Formats: sequence, structure tokens, C-alpha cells
Amino acid sequence: MNNKENEKQLKKFKEQCSVINLSVEYPGFIGKEKYCILTRLNYEELEEQFGQIVDGFKPYLIASPEIIEPIKEFKRNDNKFSKRSDRNTFSFEVFENTLEAGNELLISDPLTIMAENSEKESIKNLIHEVLKKLSAKQRERLLLFGTKGIPIKQIAKQEGVSESTVYKSIDLAKEKFKELFEKKLKNE
Repeated sequence: MNNKENEKQLKKFKEQCSVINLSVEYPGFIGKEKYCILTRLNYEELEEQFGQIVDGFKPYLIASPEIIEPIKEFKRNDNKFSKRSDRNTFSFEVFENTLEAGNELLISDPLTIMAENSEKESIKNLIHEVLKKLSAKQRERLLLFGTKGIPIKQIAKQEGVSESTVYKSIDLAKEKFKELFEKKLKNE
């Protein structure tokens, strides 16, 4: 086959087939096959029409293109869930103490320890002040969701209200908390 025929053959292959690298697409895949060719052709037709091309993918599996749709749908839904979860996660990360390497000498300094503890206490007090400014229901929902990790669905079920009511309440509480917290920080 000349170069033009090879290009034509490759173009025809790409129109009728898709190739999945199984070890990349499915980390941990331990089968002997390295690739999966998605096509409506059977093994004999594939070998007959595209023998030279598919030789580079041996050993391979053949699957109908429809088999990949549920996998794509799962990934889309998983991605949506992940984004939704990230958007609805709220935490009080200001409590965490992180020391960088090389700051070990500061640990033994009593004045530094007192200053750090004082700073932590003032932030805790600030958080409590801001939480008090939220409505009782917003505060309760925000703390259940943000600190105890109780899902919105469960909070809604416990309260006998819709999930959207709880979601909106928590979302407003987060916005109000952030706004009030930042305002208090600027004033101090």
C-alpha cells in the first residue's frame, strides 16, 4: 500500500472505530489486552478491512460503541456530584494549625505559643460572635452541615422540610457568615 492508500485506510478506520487504551482509561486494569476497539464490525471484518492498523493494538478487545455510553454517563454524573459536593462543602478551616518545616524553634518559645493560642482564641471568639448573628435555624443547619457533615437530604428529612429549603438556608447562611466574618476581621 502506498502512502495515500494508508491515509485513506486510516481515515476509514477512524470513521468506523474508536480505540480505548484500557490501562489509561481504567487504572488498575490487569487483563492481557491493552486496547478496546469500539466498532460495529466483528473480529473477522475488522481484521479483513483494517488488518495492518489493528495489528498495532494486539491483543485487543472488541466492543460495540453503545457499551461505552453507560460509562460516559456514569463519569458525567460522578463529575456533577463531585462539583455539587465541592460547592456545598463548608468547613471552619481556621481552627487547623499548620507549621512549616523549619519553624520547630518557635514551638519551644513560650511567647510564640501564647501568641498563637491567643490568636486562635480570638478567631474562635470571632466565629462564635458571627454565628450568633445568624438566625437560629440558619446557625443550626450550617453547623449540622458544615461541622458534623450531615447531608442536606438528612437535615431536610429530620426537619420535615424540602431539600431546597435547607439548601437555600445553608447557602444564605454561608454568604452571611462570610460577609460578617470578613467585616469583623477588617474592624479588628
